[in-house]
Amino acid sequence: LLFRKKWLILLAGAIGATLGYLAVIPQTPIYRSSASLEVLEVNSSFLNLKSLDPTVEHYSLETRIHTEMKMLQSQSLVRQVEEQMILTGTPLAPPPPDPVTTFLSNLGMPPLRTPPTRLAAVKMAATTLQIRNQDLTRILEISCEATDPKTASDFANALIQGYISSTVDSRLDNAQRTKEWLDRQIEEVRQK
Repeated sequence: LLFRKKWLILLAGAIGATLGYLAVIPQTPIYRSSASLEVLEVNSSFLNLKSLDPTVEHYSLETRIHTEMKMLQSQSLVRQVEEQMILTGTPLAPPPPDPVTTFLSNLGMPPLRTPPTRLAAVKMAATTLQIRNQDLTRILEISCEATDPKTASDFANALIQGYISSTVDSRLDNAQRTKEWLDRQIEEVRQK
């Protein structure tokens, strides 16, 4: 019985495969980018800073990691990276046409999907941002998704650069305050 209906079975299989292919083509590919960041402790033992600077505190590794994760996910940092990428980015190159899109354009029909824009790719990267920490190590994994692979990787890297810059600025401010405090202490000792 199956042998007699083989053409019907083959036709049904071909139609199913074609419909499946046509259903997948309009979907925009999504690219995931991941980057790792090691969070280092401030050396509060250096020059016995802990006893000199009241702002130097020692937190548990868990507290420190959660704090750094929150800083990386802060709206101000994410918005800053978003704006930087939108302003400095180059437009996305159009994706290579697939056979169905080429066929439809030859018939004068519109493509099944619209090519992604840089703005949409950056917004997607910002909304899909995830920060993870495995097993309470000092390593944080930053990941995001976008419709363009370069945008996804650029967003993760720019977020890390922005985080490092703000951390360095904060540490420089703390060092400046410590220097000013030490200068006052030295001046008081000299006056005595």
